[in-house]
Amino acid sequence: MISTKTQASTKTQESVELPGGAPGTRQKLRFIHYGDEQARPKIYIQAALHADEIPGLLVLHELEKLLDAADARGDISGHIVLTPVANPIGLGQFHLGTFQGRFHAANGVNFNRDYPDLVPQLLTALEGKLGDDGEENVRLIRSECLRILSHQSPLSAIDCMRNALFSRAIDADLVFDLHCDDEAIMHLYTTPSAWPDTRDLVDYLDCPLVMLADISGGNPFDEACSAIWSQLADAFPHHPAPAGCQANTIELRGRADVDETLAKQDAKALYAFMVGRGIIDEKLPEPQRVETAVHPLEGVARIHAPCTGAVTFQALPGQWLEKGDAVATVYPLEDSASPIMIESPIAGLLYSRRVDRYAHAGLKICSISGADVLPVGPGKSLLTD
Repeated sequence: MISTKTQASTKTQESVELPGGAPGTRQKLRFIHYGDEQARPKIYIQAALHADEIPGLLVLHELEKLLDAADARGDISGHIVLTPVANPIGLGQFHLGTFQGRFHAANGVNFNRDYPDLVPQLLTALEGKLGDDGEENVRLIRSECLRILSHQSPLSAIDCMRNALFSRAIDADLVFDLHCDDEAIMHLYTTPSAWPDTRDLVDYLDCPLVMLADISGGNPFDEACSAIWSQLADAFPHHPAPAGCQANTIELRGRADVDETLAKQDAKALYAFMVGRGIIDEKLPEPQRVETAVHPLEGVARIHAPCTGAVTFQALPGQWLEKGDAVATVYPLEDSASPIMIESPIAGLLYSRRVDRYAHAGLKICSISGADVLPVGPGKSLLTD
């Protein structure tokens, strides 16, 4: 780990080297810190954990410039951690000219799944130690989380990367994991307990859709940070411990929305949020209230191709659909086979659709978010892999 700091700045940078995939190769994670590392609130923001989701990389490039200026003025009062490139492993994965950043090429594992579940070890470590002081309990839980992670001995590059990312985020008050969808409007995933506290973030981002779930399945990065608190509250009901982390996945529209204007807009929104939360000492206008659909994640209807063929869409991302409205048509491309029109099974907001206009039978081609909970099969994750 390498740390540098200039005399007139609170900005420090860590460089964490990952084990090489082959002799002579090296990959590094870079963490940028602003403010006193003991200060609160602490906010952790990372980009491109799914390495082929590029908009967040540009947003953090712009946000770093804004934070540098605030730091130079002495306006950072909280602790801010940026991870501008959360997945250097995935950024190096190309196969026959195609970027493959969502899954680890070595084993097919989704880079945003299977983060450590610390709760079993926390239950043992905290037994008999929690008291009646909620703030002290939060401090103790955070300390135990960091202790557990520090005693892990990851060997592979992907496990070392996960441990490094998780260790910087696990004790944060706020965690923002920046992603994007295929072709989509901006949307946000968070927990029911974090809503409506997250209302200001939604307003700053001008985000039209929020989806809520305590447990979506697969233990993605954001849930690994936040789910600890609700589970410990259930396990120790007589010992107060306010939720120590609100973690949010922010989907920055679609893959093609890599644009200087959008990146500056989103960076300014995140900066203004931090001002509003007292992490940065500055005067900025309050955000205007935006019209936002707030739905359960269990209310998402995923539309799958009924057969293999070419796909056309009759509905756009951001369009509200009534049950029975035309969504897409699949052309089987077989002799005498008729096109198959797909209707929306629910009333809801079409928030993402597939960029490729060819699909095999059973492939998800778009997603519609509705207000009512839909049946989910036993053991099925609420997230697609």
